Amino acid sequence: MKFIKTIGYDAGLPYEIRERVEGIVYNDEGKIALIKAGKYHYHVFPGGGIESNETPYEALIREVREETGVQIKNIVELGMIIEYMNERKLKRVTYCFCSSIDKLLGPPKFTQEEIDEKYELQWVYPEKALQIIENDLENYPQIIQLTKKESPVPHRELEIIRAIFNF
Repeated sequence: MKFIKTIGYDAGLPYEIRERVEGIVYNDEGKIALIKAGKYHYHVFPGGGIESNETPYEALIREVREETGVQIKNIVELGMIIEYMNERKLKRVTYCFCSSIDKLLGPPKFTQEEIDEKYELQWVYPEKALQIIENDLENYPQIIQLTKKESPVPHRELEIIRAIFNF
């Protein structure tokens, strides 16, 4: 998988490594799935951690199904983003994809943590998603205060949307 970007820097710490997936999912109207984390005022594309028995491709299918309620098709690799969160001694590797809806399976099935963070699925045009993510980036200091932890989420989402739309 091609490399997209490194966010943060490798400080040579004994990092815990977490692998995850994230994807841009198109609907028939040309809109993409964007999840609003209402409690912390930021947005993410559907995705999450890769379980021990999964490939990134399998994890993407599962995570998108859970967070959007859709089955996907036409899955294309976009690339990989590496994030260093030195305060947390965490290195996160995100495998990024693009796909389209194959069929609706039902409503999203958020985890309790996602429910607590007030996750809400939205479908927006890519240009609107870019505006929302750029706004999240402007409000990054507020996001850090609310979450009380180092998190490069808006930076990662911006790189993912740029990887596909050349914004």
